[in-house]
Amino acid sequence: DIESINRIESKYVFLELISNQDNDKNNKYSFIGFPESRGRFNKYSSDKINIEPIIYTSILVEQERLGTYDIDNSKNISIYYIKKEVVNISNNKISIGPDLYGVSGCLLIKHNDINFKIVGILTTWLTKNRDILIGPNITLVNKLLLYAINKRQQNI
Repeated sequence: DIESINRIESKYVFLELISNQDNDKNNKYSFIGFPESRGRFNKYSSDKINIEPIIYTSILVEQERLGTYDIDNSKNISIYYIKKEVVNISNNKISIGPDLYGVSGCLLIKHNDINFKIVGILTTWLTKNRDILIGPNITLVNKLLLYAINKRQQNI
């Protein structure tokens, strides 16, 4: 609602959302997530849960490869996740990454030189091939949100 947006805008800057119309296979894509396997509950303090984030940078999966899985890159963004090549942010070394249970809903970000743009939301991976992560294009998410806002306004 407007009141929440006004309060948030006083402390945060909203990021510009773009579509995935300009797929460039040479560009880098990243996500930041908090996998369940990297979380630890402190049994001595009931209000503390420590979660180590994963920050991963990749490239788009080629449409030719996605065709075998019946995935369309015009509606989704699909990136590679090579579990054996994850940089551990605490020591900056390459290590084996976590299973990604719990990162659904994290942002997919496209790097453009010195800035970045949100282009999708990570939602799933293939059960037959877990090195491909998939998320809907942000334009689809925006359409869904606009639809929900319009429906809500009609009911008010």
